[in-house]
Amino acid sequence: MCQKLFVDLGLRAFADSRYAAMRRLAVDCYACQHDRYILSGRSLAAHLTGLAVAIEHDGAEQMNDRVQSWLSRTRHIQKPAVPRARGNVTIADVAEASPEEYPAAVRRWAASVWDAWREHHALAREWIASSGPR
Repeated sequence: MCQKLFVDLGLRAFADSRYAAMRRLAVDCYACQHDRYILSGRSLAAHLTGLAVAIEHDGAEQMNDRVQSWLSRTRHIQKPAVPRARGNVTIADVAEASPEEYPAAVRRWAASVWDAWREHHALAREWIASSGPR
């Protein structure tokens, strides 16, 4: 069920800029809640730093670009233990939001997921810092 909702939201992003504007954050939320998207330390770092940048740095694209560049040059990143609970808000809670409500729904989802990963906030910040100066 989750995967179908994820695919459907991706398709909406192609058709409607209001969904497209939130695509990166929605992908990071979804990945941080589903093991198959965070199998390695690098994939976890990509998505957890995406959440951190969205929440703590207002989604600064240049920062995300630096992190992605750093990840492409970094062969191994130790993957920490993944929290058992990964947020009370899920894709099911945002999938039916109207285009007007969707950005706020995704931000609520992101806040829930980010809170669930709170024991790894310092690590996400460390990964961001490793990518270079602001």
